[in-house]
Amino acid sequence: MSNSPADVVAAAVQRLQAASAQREALAPLRRAISDVDEEARTAALAASAAGLSERAIAAQLGVTQPTVHSWLDERRSAPVPARTVAAQTWTLHHLATALASQVARLRGHDLPGQAPSGEHVAPRSAASHAYKGAVDVAGTLANLAAALDYATRTTHLRRDR
Repeated sequence: MSNSPADVVAAAVQRLQAASAQREALAPLRRAISDVDEEARTAALAASAAGLSERAIAAQLGVTQPTVHSWLDERRSAPVPARTVAAQTWTLHHLATALASQVARLRGHDLPGQAPSGEHVAPRSAASHAYKGAVDVAGTLANLAAALDYATRTTHLRRDR
């Protein structure tokens, strides 16, 4: 293997591209975490309005008191409305798709075809089953999200008449 400057740069660029692809694949996870954080902030605002202390709110949410303080410090801005169930389901679909893509990356490695012991499954076989399962979950969630979208649209159409 050559260690010429061109090879080093090519390897670095290839690694950056792979990291970028992983970050993009996992973008739905960042969205889900943002949704959860916004719900926690909304709950903290409601708890504060009900008279709970920052310390009590932090203990209930499992976060630090400074985190709660920063959420409450932003109470001048209204909480973001919760996303629809359909939108949340689409996020879960995208997460399952991202998981499937990450498992597919594992399948690209040279995994052993034999189980290490009678107590284990062969890694290559396990990765294939995990990939199939993730793809099945992603498809099922897409079907659910589409059905929820349709139900929401038809409900709105009936109300508008």
